[in-house]
Parts: sequence; C-alpha cells; structure tokens
Amino acid sequence: MGSAYLFTSEAVTDGAVGQVFQRQVLAAHRTDLLETAPGHVTRCVASPFTAEFASVRAELRDSGVPDRDAWTELERLNVGRLRVASKGLRRDGPDLVTVDEPEQLADGLFMAGQVAVLRSDVTTIERLHQSVTVDAVDFLEERVRELRDRLGIEPVEAPAPAPLDVAIVGMACVFPGAQDLSAFWSNVVGGVDSVTEVPAQRWDSSLYHEPPGGHAPGERTPSKWGGFLPRIPFDPLRYGIPPTALASIEPVQLLALQVADQALADAGYADSGWDRSRTSVVFGAEAGSDLSNAMVLRTVCAQLFRQGAGRPRRSVAPIDRGFLSGLAGQCDRRSDREPAGPGWRQLHGRRGLRVFAGRRRRGL
Repeated sequence: MGSAYLFTSEAVTDGAVGQVFQRQVLAAHRTDLLETAPGHVTRCVASPFTAEFASVRAELRDSGVPDRDAWTELERLNVGRLRVASKGLRRDGPDLVTVDEPEQLADGLFMAGQVAVLRSDVTTIERLHQSVTVDAVDFLEERVRELRDRLGIEPVEAPAPAPLDVAIVGMACVFPGAQDLSAFWSNVVGGVDSVTEVPAQRWDSSLYHEPPGGHAPGERTPSKWGGFLPRIPFDPLRYGIPPTALASIEPVQLLALQVADQALADAGYADSGWDRSRTSVVFGAEAGSDLSNAMVLRTVCAQLFRQGAGRPRRSVAPIDRGFLSGLAGQCDRRSDREPAGPGWRQLHGRRGLRVFAGRRRRGL
C-alpha cells in the first residue's frame, strides 16, 4: 500500500510528492534495486540516476575498492536524491534550494515498490481503499464461483470466522525535534524541518566533518546535517535498571523501552490495575536496523515485561508489510481482548556517522 498512495491525487495536492514524481511512477515500466551494502537495498523507478548508480557500483567493484569503502561511497551517492525527486529541493549548506524539472529527472531517486509497474492512472485514497477491500473480496468471490462452475464443484458453506477487532488505543513516539507525540504532531502541522546541523554535544564537526572534495576523502563524513533526537529524560530505576549499567546498554533499547511504556500509559495502563502478564509488545523493525535482531528485542522486552507487559514477545520485520499482520497474529491467538503494544524503532544512519555518533553511550 505504501507505493500505491503515490498514485493518489491527494499525494500531490497535500504535498507528499510533487507532480514530477507522480508522473514518473505513472509512466514506469520497470523498477531497479539499488544495493549499497548487504541488506541495504532501495527499490525505485528506473531513471537516469539508477543507471548512474549501476555504473558507479560496477566501477567500484572492477577497481578493487574494499567493500566497506564502496558501501560508503554508494550511500553517499544516494544522499539527498529522494528529496530532489519528491520535493524538487536540494540542500545547499543550511538552505534548501529549488531545482528545476530537468535536474529532478536527471538526479532524483524515485523510490517506489514494484506496484509502480502495475498502475498507470491516478486514483484517490477513497477509491484505492475500496479497490483493495470491498472490490477485492467481490473479485475473489466471483472468481471462486467461476472455478466451481467450470470444475463442477458444489459450494460448501464454511462457518464464518470470528470477528477480529484491533483498536489503536494508545500511541507514543520519539522523532528528531520531538520527544513525544504532541511535539511530533505539532511539527507535522507546522511544517517544521527537523533536519539540522549536528548538535555540538553529539560530535565536533570541526574534527569529523569535511566537505566533499576535501583533503581526506573517506576519512571524515561529508555531511554535518541529519535528523537528531532531542535529549530524552530517562529514569533507569523506574525500570529496575542499575544506573551503572547504562553505559553498557544500547540507547535504542532504552528508547524502545520508554516509548512502549509511554504508549501503554497513553492507552490508560499507567497504573497497576491491569494484568501485565497477559500483555504483549510487538515491534516492527526494518531489516538491518537496531531492533531487527530478535536477541536485541528480548533484551529490550525483559525489563519492559518485568515492569509492564507479559509473556508473549514478538518482533516483526520489515515494518511495511509485517507489522500489522504480526499484530493481527498476536490478537488472533488471544481471544480475550488482551492489550498489545505495537511499536517501531529505527535508530541507524550512514556508516560514516555511526562511527562517531551511533555508538555513543552516555544518555539518550
């Protein structure tokens, strides 16, 4: 469904993408996979940039460039391309400057799934939802009738499945420029750009940043911009964690713990008047992200389940198609309407930045 929304009129009128982007996905006859490193793959509509990417990747391979250096170079090649394609904007230092249509078409990365080759007309969100729900059911029922008539099979009335009701009753989040849900929504409504220069307390840009074309290519990061989480107050004693242990715990684990706890509180489960042993937390983790490893999830959930949630624990990856099906699977196995806390956490960035920032241990 993610790529399908690119074909809706609302995607353009509400500013999610521009007309150039939508025209490209409407006209697409194939998609290409841009693999920067194992597990880091981007599918997008074929374009001049996908051809350039393939050429650069082949040149790096044929030149014998070490894998890690090649991965860094390919990641750097992709940076900012989606913004060029979707918004017609390019970052120039602290400013976002508008690019013309020829530059969008030449340099943009038009990210879209394989569904891009299945559609060629604009729809609306309402019609799209109708087609994948009611219309899809009608189509399948009609097809079943045709096959039964052709094969001479008598219809068998199967018992109707029990209704499966899933209600979102609480939410929580942490995003760049927003330490909670209300701040995030305020930024969305206000059109706040949360991409900033790296905060001085994260790392010293005078030591680690060098503009492209500098004297030490590959040894310093070519960018000092990014989406940085604000400082998040965290009380380890609340979760039974010794303060001295914080230096040995990945920040993403602590963030996942706190956000899940806040979601439960937002749903009205802040007190002890509910059965914590019968509650699960479902995390949707993008492949290659910090929470995609089930062992990490068990580390996260051990404290959460001790304080808040109970026995069932499950990770779901990737987020785009596994998350809701995983949540439905949990609910399907628990018929007595036990609460489940879905979550998503991604806290990874470019490899060059991870060396300096991603391994930071002090605080959140």
